[in-house]
Amino acid sequence: IKGSMQYASHLFKIDMDHTFDTKLSITFLQNRLKELTQPEDKADCYERLSKFSKGFGDFERAKTYIEKAIALNPTHSELYAERIWILCQSKQPDQALQCYNRDKEVIKSSPLATVAVLQTFNNASCTKDFGKLTETFATITSSLAKYLLKQKSAPEQFCSKAYSILQDIHNRNCQLT
Repeated sequence: IKGSMQYASHLFKIDMDHTFDTKLSITFLQNRLKELTQPEDKADCYERLSKFSKGFGDFERAKTYIEKAIALNPTHSELYAERIWILCQSKQPDQALQCYNRDKEVIKSSPLATVAVLQTFNNASCTKDFGKLTETFATITSSLAKYLLKQKSAPEQFCSKAYSILQDIHNRNCQLT
């Protein structure tokens, strides 16, 4: 499977450089998916399909693929973080918030997923399009950053990112007052 994913990444680069009607990378992975039997391999393939779809700006298809990956690998916390990012990018903040509230324990089980959601919600808290939810996203961001800083097992680079985001939130709040 690893070689197939590398080949698909190569095709994705070709797709990005050309304007083919059919995306070679997507077609390759869809065909490869039919041959896979292990749930983990299928989940990896769906995750890659989601990333490629996202890269082409097709967030609805990316969401569909990431949800299939989650169904096959429900303990992979980074998939949940990816779904939240996709929902925010596709201007579905209510759904992103709903997913976070439902899946936050799985997300918090991984420093990497926690930081990914931190960054997503920090960016969302700066987006005026999200109206009143921007405050909610800022509150969640602050809460997640503080949570991550308290975790003794969190790698230093994640704590640095959390601290940086907290500083960013503090600076924004100071500018508003």
